Amino acid sequence: MRAAAAQFAADYAANPRRRTINEERAKDDATGGLILGFLWLGVAAKTWWGGEAGLALLPASYGLHEATYFALHRWVPSFRGLYVRFLREILFIPAMLHTLATLITLSVWSHSSILTLHGGSSLRLLLVLAVANGSLAHSMYYPFCGFLLPYVAAALPLTLLLPLASSRLLCRRLLEDASSTQAVTNLQSTLNIAHAAVAGPFGWSDFPSTGADAALPSCIQVNVYLIGLLGCALPLLLARPLPEQQQQPRQQRRRQPAEQQTDGAGALHETLRRQHLLPRLALASAIAWSIGAAAAFTFGG
Repeated sequence: MRAAAAQFAADYAANPRRRTINEERAKDDATGGLILGFLWLGVAAKTWWGGEAGLALLPASYGLHEATYFALHRWVPSFRGLYVRFLREILFIPAMLHTLATLITLSVWSHSSILTLHGGSSLRLLLVLAVANGSLAHSMYYPFCGFLLPYVAAALPLTLLLPLASSRLLCRRLLEDASSTQAVTNLQSTLNIAHAAVAGPFGWSDFPSTGADAALPSCIQVNVYLIGLLGCALPLLLARPLPEQQQQPRQQRRRQPAEQQTDGAGALHETLRRQHLLPRLALASAIAWSIGAAAAFTFGG
């Protein structure tokens, strides 16, 4: 088993499609990382001026991390070659964990937590939770980086553990604001109704409807649902599969009709059509909602 896994990893590392993607995305990684770095430095400055110097170190360190990477990419030519061949996938995981730790720590412990910005609106609360728990970051970072499916499937368990483990803490922080209780209850009820036909008894949760403690299971269910849908299912569905033609003999590929070779837009449309993205996303949503219900019953007491 270990030998097979090692062989698979070696084959993946030698995959020409992986090398091509890494070469194409290396410059985008540096530029996008630098932009994110400046944004995080802005967050660090705001946190520092708010009297939370200790918390400001997390976003500041992320900004310095991205600035260092940009400098290496720009002025150390040998680094780019190593990055494309070996380091891109390796460095992504600690960078992602750094982002998640910063988001969750600031959301839970900062006086200016993003969790206070829902304004009593269930829809806004959905977005606030998706940002705070890192699920939105997952849904953006993985597709933007263009990783192949085997890597995404292997990396997600490592980067999802922290958001899942922080669900109860995040929800307790959210429910410290009395105005969030009704918004959480309304959001959970709406999502319950939306998933009732598909998830059935596995997703239908009958939680108490009053009080902050009673709203805790509802919050955990919604939070875990977002992590499962945006943080796990969407990156997997949007990940690039291993090229099918890589397994075909070269002569067979040459004999394929020219009309089967589509342009970029046509290829994307064909990929989405073949993968049946929307039905799969709907099924993933029902599964994530059911998992959220199980988590709520287990950890919401």
